[in-house]
Amino acid sequence: IKSAYKDEIREIITDNKCIYNEVNSYLKQYNINLVEGLRLYEDSLLPLYKLYSIENLIDNILSKKVWLKSGAYLVIESTEAMVVIDVNTGKCIKGKKPEETIFKVNTEAAEEIAHQIRLRNLSGMIMIDFINMTQKEKQNSLLNYLDKIVLRDRIKTTVVDITKLNIVEITRMKKEPPVYEQLKL
Repeated sequence: IKSAYKDEIREIITDNKCIYNEVNSYLKQYNINLVEGLRLYEDSLLPLYKLYSIENLIDNILSKKVWLKSGAYLVIESTEAMVVIDVNTGKCIKGKKPEETIFKVNTEAAEEIAHQIRLRNLSGMIMIDFINMTQKEKQNSLLNYLDKIVLRDRIKTTVVDITKLNIVEITRMKKEPPVYEQLKL
């Protein structure tokens, strides 16, 4: 709750009375009003985690492949030293202007990458292999767009540069372990 963006949380639902009381106290203490409020879920026929498909959400967060609306996809690999993200055209159909299509896919990928970095709590060195673009102004435009969208992150995130191999370098400060480490059993 502390690290959420302003107006990002509309409602909090829990099926745990202790968590409900703790969150309720926190919301009152800091005078936080949620649009839909705090709710204690008490349906014994359908568990809360089944109602919201929590298992599927966790599987998606841990998945290496993330599909984009365009049919392209991301491959996200975390190593000890860094995170590597590869943008692939996948099922994306090239239009009459391949450079324009590639730019649109890369822009869509940049938006999803910023989301995945926050969702997965990735940090350290993050290297992104976007689909290669030949026009320097399109590369600069993509870097500027990526720079703009990582500013939404509460954790310090910096778009460093693009290498000679067309790999975009990002750094993100580490506050907590990434989700995949927190969910290891």
